[in-house]
Amino acid sequence: MSHFKFYSARLFPVFERGSLRNDISRYASTTWLDENEQEHQVLLFEYHYVDEIKTIDKNGNTVKLIEQHKNLWGAFVFDVSVQGLAISTSRRPFPSPYRHPWHSSDIRTNQRLKFYGTDPMQMAKQLSPGFVLRLSQFFQYREGDLIFHPQQRVLCYLGPHDIFNAPERKQNIQDISALRGHLRTFKLVELEKLQTDLIQFLK
Repeated sequence: MSHFKFYSARLFPVFERGSLRNDISRYASTTWLDENEQEHQVLLFEYHYVDEIKTIDKNGNTVKLIEQHKNLWGAFVFDVSVQGLAISTSRRPFPSPYRHPWHSSDIRTNQRLKFYGTDPMQMAKQLSPGFVLRLSQFFQYREGDLIFHPQQRVLCYLGPHDIFNAPERKQNIQDISALRGHLRTFKLVELEKLQTDLIQFLK
């Protein structure tokens, strides 16, 4: 777990949102097969962070109000070709090394998404109209950040959709037959949506 936390923090600058704590509280590994029959190693994770909310009292002293706990979920996908880009539905500035903003010629896309990169010339080559359309389709029904590492062939998606959330069991499982039936219908809905959207994006 500590190795994964170190690895994620070193690769991407989005795991330092908490002023008090930043933890990878859960993770799991799997493989996905894209539409070109290419296999991608995938690491799924839950990111938990804690912020300390402070204010100033009437005497000018700093007073701690609360500790705010938040969770985000996402995936690392390996063996991708795009590098050095960050796309976000948030309006906050993106951390280094993604210093250079980029704007689409489409007004609605600019209103929905913010684009950043590490190399303006590389961005101009990669952000073709077709690629921007695929990004718009990926973010059509989801929030979050999609980040491509500038040197490594790996992307990171981070967002508010709980990919580990399982539906509650509606009946008691008392025998093997009932267990098999439950496993056939058991689904992690948000994870399946993310997998479908990312595979569609990577084609």
